[in-house]
Amino acid sequence: MLPGAQGFNKVSYVVLNPSYFLFQAWREFGEHSHLQVWDKLINDGFDLLGKLSFGKTGLPMDWVALNADGSVAPAVGYSNRFSYDAIRVPLNIWWYDPHSLALVPFQRVWQGYSRMLTPAWFDVLANAPAPYHLEGGLLAVRDLTLNETGYLSDKLAADQNYFSASLQLLTWQAFQEKR
Repeated sequence: MLPGAQGFNKVSYVVLNPSYFLFQAWREFGEHSHLQVWDKLINDGFDLLGKLSFGKTGLPMDWVALNADGSVAPAVGYSNRFSYDAIRVPLNIWWYDPHSLALVPFQRVWQGYSRMLTPAWFDVLANAPAPYHLEGGLLAVRDLTLNETGYLSDKLAADQNYFSASLQLLTWQAFQEKR
């Protein structure tokens, strides 16, 4: 699935955003439609996600290129970061299967930092962390992925921005559905 109707289908590759791999939604589409295409999309998504390990962290980037030959590379014109887009990847995996081995790269990286000092993003090719830390909804994804669910809440901060609030509530919903 492409991120949009235009601008992502290049001559010899497509640009993908792995945070759009909505495994749980695809499962539910399959359950309601009984179409096998959704199971194939899930399997292909996990296969592709397995190829998206970059740098020493092994994390996916926000944007990647899927070449015509099936190989993957950093997407030209995009940052080399695991950040505000790709942060949704472990949430989407966890929502589908809280015990998935696909969570291991995220767990491995985040376990290397204390909770409140976890970098907000990583430049995965330069192996460089952000100079500031996760907060709000981004921190909630980390907590869910590491099974530190006692920190999860649907209570939002008064000054919390839309992205952070949405991510926090999605994380809360995923947790509530899997309890």
